[in-house]
Amino acid sequence: MPTYVSRGFNTAWEIPDTDGEYTDRQWSDAAIAAGLKQIRRPINNNPNQDISTPRTSLIGWLHPDEPDANEPSQGDVNAIVNEYAAWKAADPDMDIYITFGGGDMLNPGTSGCNGPGDDGGFVTCYPQFISGTDIILNDIYPVAGWMWDEGTRYDITQVGLVLDKIRGYSPYSIQWSDKPMMSMIEGSYFSEEFGPRGATEHEIRAEMWDAIIHGARGLFFFSVVLDPVWSWDGMTPAAVTEVSTQNATITALSNVLQDKINPVTLSATMSSPQLEAGWRDTPTGKYFFVLNTLGTTVNNVTISLSGIGDVETSVTVYQEARSETITDTGVGTGNITDTFTAFAIHIYVVN
Repeated sequence: MPTYVSRGFNTAWEIPDTDGEYTDRQWSDAAIAAGLKQIRRPINNNPNQDISTPRTSLIGWLHPDEPDANEPSQGDVNAIVNEYAAWKAADPDMDIYITFGGGDMLNPGTSGCNGPGDDGGFVTCYPQFISGTDIILNDIYPVAGWMWDEGTRYDITQVGLVLDKIRGYSPYSIQWSDKPMMSMIEGSYFSEEFGPRGATEHEIRAEMWDAIIHGARGLFFFSVVLDPVWSWDGMTPAAVTEVSTQNATITALSNVLQDKINPVTLSATMSSPQLEAGWRDTPTGKYFFVLNTLGTTVNNVTISLSGIGDVETSVTVYQEARSETITDTGVGTGNITDTFTAFAIHIYVVN
């Protein structure tokens, strides 16, 4: 656990199955000793055995992983809803988390777990599951993981698309939930079963920011290796460096990022379709997060910012020791021009 703390991680996710190598309590105590918060199942699946666990460390209980996979029945759904009720009875203030398969969520087919707007089948499945949780996670790994549509492999925007589907944002039109959302990011080449390679450090960076732009309130990482040889840590040295850097940036901006997501007071549009943006309007400044979603460089992109008030002559590019000239285009609006290398993120700050 200290290895991950050194990379900027602050929360341990779930108690892994170690065939008796250690107990639930030993795992929890190790997380506390490492200074990590915990989101996991209750000790021995009994919330009453977690009464003594400090709430400064234990911040959430976690349902079994991906209950939406493998065509769940109404009985499977009821089990989650009933578990939620039992855990809330034990501790009404404890947040309950659930993790869905992101690929399953995007699959609109008529079999398996579906939701409103899908092609049919068990369309009350996701709404019922969601009623049994407080915070929604999903795990979609577009480079190394299972994809319901192989045509979308390597498309990092699939990470944000899952969040858009939950919210009912374009191209979707029916909101499944307004509960807080978080995303699981692929951090390793964890299995040879699906993708032919793992995500590069640049793709991992892009997946992180794509999730944030589309509304994720937190990020978790799946970075073990399942096959051909098991390992607790499959991050490459380059991925370790990049993830540590991005974790530091996200932590430094935590108060900004936890403000209202993409408020209507601001907006940003780009002249290149391979860029996307999110923003925050805060007392410390107006922040625009602009991401290149592809692995190719795009030069001299025009970025139009609105809602920025009296336009200054330049905007600061966060943590890049530079600024960009802004051209006044009207009341509270202005344009900047910038270049984006593969999967680059630029953060523009207007004070």
